[in-house]
Amino acid sequence: MSVSDSHNLAMEFAERALMARIQGFTEESLRLSKVALDNELKAISKLESVGRTEPTYSVLHRSAGTLALDCNEPERAREIVNKALASGPHPEIADELHELLHRITLILLPKSQPVCRTHRDVRRNSNSKARIRTLMEVA
Repeated sequence: MSVSDSHNLAMEFAERALMARIQGFTEESLRLSKVALDNELKAISKLESVGRTEPTYSVLHRSAGTLALDCNEPERAREIVNKALASGPHPEIADELHELLHRITLILLPKSQPVCRTHRDVRRNSNSKARIRTLMEVA
């Protein structure tokens, strides 16, 4: 199975998961989301074995990060997104990855901890990508 085939299969299962969630079948939705995530991770692995190309590499990671959130696995989502950000993603996809990382960070924050600044504000006020990455990893 090709990278494209694995990705398309992942998107098919993600769509099925969404339909199951809309219909109130939470457990089935979670199961289908996990199958989708597994297929998206297979697509990433296949792409890595033949040579990473942009923007495909970043797009697959964005999808996998979103699917990991759908599977209630925010820590895994953060790992996936950070991996893509560390690889120097395509600029347009990088913005989407940063926005996804912000969503993940808000999920991982303790409920009692106030959010003082948005992730976008942190990015605007800091020239250091390492500082941003550290802020997101700590949360």
